[in-house]
Amino acid sequence: VSRASGKQREGRAGRVRPGRCFSLYTSRRPLQEFTLPEMLRVPLESLALSIKILDLGDVAAFLAKAVNPPSRKSVEHALGVLDNLQALDTGRGHEHLTSLGFLLAKLPVDPRIGKMLIFGSLFQCLDPLLTIAAGMSLSSPLFSAPLEKRDDADKAKRELCGPELSDHILFLRVFEGWQAARRARRERPFIRDNFLSYSGVHALGQTRRQFRDHLSAIGFAGSRHVNANGDNLGLVRAILC
Repeated sequence: VSRASGKQREGRAGRVRPGRCFSLYTSRRPLQEFTLPEMLRVPLESLALSIKILDLGDVAAFLAKAVNPPSRKSVEHALGVLDNLQALDTGRGHEHLTSLGFLLAKLPVDPRIGKMLIFGSLFQCLDPLLTIAAGMSLSSPLFSAPLEKRDDADKAKRELCGPELSDHILFLRVFEGWQAARRARRERPFIRDNFLSYSGVHALGQTRRQFRDHLSAIGFAGSRHVNANGDNLGLVRAILC
């Protein structure tokens, strides 16, 4: 939080009726005067793909024109990630979008998530990959338990996950169990008994639908065969890796 943000929040107190705003900040780290520009706070991979698909030239050179340009190290890291994803060919000092990179640039998601979704469609195991990608993208917690119930919540997670002991598979089991509970009109007992967050579970479903819509927009979710291998967890794990 910057001083400018703190002042803005202070102004919200007393708008409806008289009030005070109390803010607590750590003394170990001095407050910055202003919030850092978003370009300096977020990964640059998606931005780099947008620069290339719009044919704006060299990524580093283009970003250097910004009012507050990111560091050279941050740009190089983003280009390295895209090269590892095979979304960008950076050989011989050039930057060329690959076929995969062209598709990822059209998806409004993190390129790593986008590649997972595209491969899920290509290898016909889209449904589980949609669920796992949605779980990895959640900003709100999926589980919610009071401190005195943490052991019970951990036990519920293990029972949901089964022998897999994987957070990715846990997302899958939660979504499948939630869907089954909704069909049986037992949604709230399922959420309560497994220490799930009602808003978190619904956010999982909503994010999953958004990802499917994004894939449909680029022609990767319309085939009836996209889930022919949906039960093949070995294939799902291979795509995750």
